[in-house]
Amino acid sequence: MTICKQITVLIFLVNGYNANFILDLHANVQPYNVLPRFWTQTGLSPSAPFPFNRTDVAQQLLSENMYRNMELISALPNGAIKHIRIHWLLSLIDFKGFDANKIPTYDFSALDRFLDHLMEIKLFPVIEFMGDIFPKNEFHDFRFMWKDFTYQFAWHYLSRYGQIKLLNFRFELWNEPDLLTYNILNLTLIEYLDYAHGVASGLEAASRRMNPVSKIPLRGPAGLFKSFEKHQLCYGLLAHCSANESLCPIDIITFHRKGINSPNDILIETIKLLELFRTKYPNLVHMPFANTEADPTSGWSKNVTSYADVHYAHMLVSIVLQHWNSFIKGPLKQLDSISHDNSFLSYHPFEFEQRTMLARFVMNNTKAVHFIQKPVYAALGMLSSLANTATPMEIKSNVSYVLSLGDLYAAVLLSSTKHNQEDHIEIKFDDWHSLSDINFAYFAEFLDQSRTNPFAVWTKYNRPAYPNETVLTEMMHAQGPHILQNPKIIMQLSAKFTVKLSHPWVILVRICASSIPSPSKVKNIRFHSIDKDTILILWHDHEYANYERCIRTYEIFYAPAVEVARNSNSSQISQWELITLNKHIPYMSYCHRVTLPNERLEGYYKVRAVDIFGRFSEFSKVKKFNG
Repeated sequence: MTICKQITVLIFLVNGYNANFILDLHANVQPYNVLPRFWTQTGLSPSAPFPFNRTDVAQQLLSENMYRNMELISALPNGAIKHIRIHWLLSLIDFKGFDANKIPTYDFSALDRFLDHLMEIKLFPVIEFMGDIFPKNEFHDFRFMWKDFTYQFAWHYLSRYGQIKLLNFRFELWNEPDLLTYNILNLTLIEYLDYAHGVASGLEAASRRMNPVSKIPLRGPAGLFKSFEKHQLCYGLLAHCSANESLCPIDIITFHRKGINSPNDILIETIKLLELFRTKYPNLVHMPFANTEADPTSGWSKNVTSYADVHYAHMLVSIVLQHWNSFIKGPLKQLDSISHDNSFLSYHPFEFEQRTMLARFVMNNTKAVHFIQKPVYAALGMLSSLANTATPMEIKSNVSYVLSLGDLYAAVLLSSTKHNQEDHIEIKFDDWHSLSDINFAYFAEFLDQSRTNPFAVWTKYNRPAYPNETVLTEMMHAQGPHILQNPKIIMQLSAKFTVKLSHPWVILVRICASSIPSPSKVKNIRFHSIDKDTILILWHDHEYANYERCIRTYEIFYAPAVEVARNSNSSQISQWELITLNKHIPYMSYCHRVTLPNERLEGYYKVRAVDIFGRFSEFSKVKKFNG
């Protein structure tokens, strides 16, 4: 039963042009299509200097900073980010030599630690088969070495994590192999094709051993595809595949297309490249493809002001919805996924202006490291609340919007398109033919340039290299999304609210039926000690069926540990205190800071979810923080 098909949503935009328009959610008015989660991959590279240095890369990947970065990314809800593509990840593997049977042996222990952490926080890696894993000139059979290594790799992690988790990994060929900064082995085209077939053969052998009917797909060539003269390896692989389709080592074509002057360039350049592929390699038109670096500009570490604030959040939403339109209308009908390369660790003096989800403040080894969520982080969380079917994105009266529907749920995502200083918006629900035994409620969140802009706070205080408590507190308060309209049960046939927002802005309105089950119990509470007065608390929530997520916020309770007896190691829990009173906690992390002399961090914590009807989940298991 699709209850939400009885809803009509009217949204009026009132600006300098006195424009207004109506959005209609009736299924017979708008075409609804299944909405695949094609945007849930991110990526990063250690900022190790070139020439490539394995030790530097390993130190960065295994650092506390990187682990906390991963934890915060995984704290977005509803599988907002599921995959992370990390250059040089295989630098964590050591080649040990040959055993008595002349079989290569490897030490996976460092990579085990890293991937164990990803599995715990429910992120899956994109494994790029690249790096100086074994000395190239020591072996005669280059293809065999890659086949054997790939097989050992896949089998090792199949044994460690099981078939379901391994099949959620993504496997890709060498990143941008035509660039010398990545092609550190100076592979020729012949050697590169040998390598690609070796990797594919290793995955195929592991697949057969795992399950005769399963297949681990391989992606590639992860290329820039610029001039034919300078990018012979990537073009050469596709030419080889088009001429020998049954022998093609890859299952999904991957490439990189970024913006130049505008985020719109990503889609334009992607369509141009696909047309080139169709012309030159006609036998590959059926193959799925992925743009694994679909970013507004190249060079993640460059100082780009628009990456600092809501502009980047707005751009990312636009990029996703533009690709959605092209997916359902034809040009991108073979689209597998796009990836945002924005999980890097930012550094001074451009903590906000680099292409990252989080701004990182680090002074030296004697001071705590602080992460601030940028608006783009919140935008990914808002996108994750779209339902499993949606209309095409449309633009009317300076607003772009997409409507999504589930059986008991609807979500409307809107964003500004014109650079008006302010927009006044009225959102109205009309023709609400509610079933007699079901109530509906709605809840709205937003990002805008004036109220959800930690970068503006930092700038107001003259961009301190290491913010003090006052600046940190204000920046954390500006993290989004903020509440636009508190949960409201719709008792009559219509309801409306009016707001004023500063461009650029993004709005998410979620509409839920009371027959949706109460929230699920949260689990896996974890702590990261920041400094003597601050801890980061994280937890896991349920990934809701059909993405119908009606969670409004989370509540965290604290109780100090009271010693049972003098000199005793045992303790008991005293009275619980709600430490997130009057705070909006939309995602699965909270930075808890004590400020008064009698406050303590040590003690017990528990978390519960609250939905838009005010219903509570069960409390999580109680977890003790020992300091």
